[in-house]
Amino acid sequence: MSKIISFLIIAAVVILVIAFIVMRYWNIARIADLFELNNVIVYGKKGKGKDVLFAAVIHKRKKPHFSNIKYEESTDVKSINYLSVAPNIYENFINGNVVVIPKNIEEKKDYYLSDGGIYLPSQYDNLLSKNYPSLPIFYALSRHLGNMNVHVNVQNLNRLWIKLREQADTYIRLSGAIKLPGYILLKTTTYENYDDAVKNLKPVKKLLKGEVVRTEESSRGEIKNRLLLVPKRWLKYDSRYFHRVVYGVPAPSGKLRRKKSKKGD
Repeated sequence: MSKIISFLIIAAVVILVIAFIVMRYWNIARIADLFELNNVIVYGKKGKGKDVLFAAVIHKRKKPHFSNIKYEESTDVKSINYLSVAPNIYENFINGNVVVIPKNIEEKKDYYLSDGGIYLPSQYDNLLSKNYPSLPIFYALSRHLGNMNVHVNVQNLNRLWIKLREQADTYIRLSGAIKLPGYILLKTTTYENYDDAVKNLKPVKKLLKGEVVRTEESSRGEIKNRLLLVPKRWLKYDSRYFHRVVYGVPAPSGKLRRKKSKKGD
């Protein structure tokens, strides 16, 4: 009996170690690979870890980058209007009279846009199309123009400007963020297909029928669930950045809020 118990304990430890390695190293590396290759849109409700994922990918990739907020000391903060080929619009490309412009972007520096629903909201499609007609062109041609990608996070995928959201290569849904000692556990689902992402579909399951293994019929792209274990020490950004933007001062610290709460009691 003691041998069986010892074996079970060892097996449990081995499983936990393997799970830790997969979530802490393998899965984060696979997500970072997607950001390396594609324009990625990350979406999920408040507090589900969208900026945590951005920060983790930025830390993992360790490459120069731009963003509208400062994720790390190395972040080069620039406004979204930096991504432009103005005065060119679609008609210039269709009619073959593209205006040659100075190159003001840097090679191989991806752009990460936090809170895309604030900067590029879908309900202002007409206004955005009128004032920033070249932004979707830059988004589509980012690999050609600067060998770089543009990544956006947003609470609801449908709230992002349609001219961007339907051109992305990869969509990642954040459905959970659990705080653990020293880590944050993120629950992610990765989609290749926009319609799958909008519907929040689940991965195709493999079904057993007798001795035959079959996969459900589907014309959809790949859907993949992953758990990521992100070290808290990687998170250097201000999680309440817009408090400073709107009110001009940093948000109160957690300790200060707790003290006020106790006084109120």
